[in-house]
Amino acid sequence: MPDNMVNGRHTREDLLTEEHLTTALDWLDQQTGWPDGAARAKLTAHLEHLDERRLRDRARLRRRVRRDQVARALAAYYAEAADGFRTYRVRCGPELLSTSLLTRPDWLGLSLPYGTAFNLTDTRSPRLPMDATGSRAAVEWLAEAVTGGHPTFNAPLYRMTGVDLGGDTVGAGFGAAEFVEYALSMRLLERELLDAIVDGRAVRPGALPLRDHYLPDRATVTHPSVRLCGGGPLALCAVARESDYVVLVRESENGRLTLVPQTFHEPATDFEEDVSVAATLRRELAEVLGEAPMAWLAEHPGRWRVECTGFGFELVSGDFAFASLIVVDDAGWWDGFGARLPSGLRAHSTRDPEGLAELLCDPGWSSEGLFALAEGLRRLSAVGGDRVRLPRLRPELG
Repeated sequence: MPDNMVNGRHTREDLLTEEHLTTALDWLDQQTGWPDGAARAKLTAHLEHLDERRLRDRARLRRRVRRDQVARALAAYYAEAADGFRTYRVRCGPELLSTSLLTRPDWLGLSLPYGTAFNLTDTRSPRLPMDATGSRAAVEWLAEAVTGGHPTFNAPLYRMTGVDLGGDTVGAGFGAAEFVEYALSMRLLERELLDAIVDGRAVRPGALPLRDHYLPDRATVTHPSVRLCGGGPLALCAVARESDYVVLVRESENGRLTLVPQTFHEPATDFEEDVSVAATLRRELAEVLGEAPMAWLAEHPGRWRVECTGFGFELVSGDFAFASLIVVDDAGWWDGFGARLPSGLRAHSTRDPEGLAELLCDPGWSSEGLFALAEGLRRLSAVGGDRVRLPRLRPELG
């Protein structure tokens, strides 16, 4: 075990000196106008009074909050209309599954290729107004991470400045940001919301200071250029066999379900060269599947395709979500690699409507995950012929 690990966790001393935490604290000093070193001093003072057992209990309670509870709470907060935008829901048989994904009718049921209409519009990180509540929440979050033994993460990140789905391909503009900027601002909205739900407090304008400050209304949600809008693509990956497709799902140890690939939109090496959402999808797919399966796809470009099936904004943190479908139409890929899927991946047959209904109704889905799963299955049903038998599936806007 490394010297900076104790019982599988990083020591507090190590975390307080690691590079990414220093970056986060320097950013806080700059955003708030504090003198150099003030954020670190506040963090150190806060750490002296934290109760580790209480933090673990609170984290466990946050994890128990269900997707439908979040959806109801945010529907109450964002009760006003905004130019045809509504929250996405999907009816699966008799079940109505709610999400906190904000979208509109012309952003659903898409079959758009990811072309070249992606542009880098701004290479400067945004200046985020941070009040006393926001800075205090950022320090508290960093203190919880250090106490829990979790290193601070940072990397370049794309922030959306605009989206265009009105043509025959997907178009979007992006600017530059750093993950710590997102983590210490927009990502804190989820923590605030979950705590309000856990405590039984009202979720309404005026009751959630961070949300009131960063994401106060639907108009702010749907205009990403006025805020820091992170997010990324996620895809239903469907691979042909002789008589069906299999769709790939990852299940975590705590029962959370995700599609593969699913990731933040971020550059690999260069902000301008890597701005395409399709590049992020391919890169993440390669990380999940491995070298040999991706080499096969590279050698057979006409036997698989990627499409955008839907788009929306997740109300929890304001993230953008490109729902996508990756289809491998040649059963040869499954014959060669199906038995060697990475651990943690589950394969579901598209000719098992009861099993697909159970999958859709699983409470482990996030809102954006359920959105991409449902829209991907709908598109696959339209192009997959006899290989696909879905349960009754109908999207609705709430």
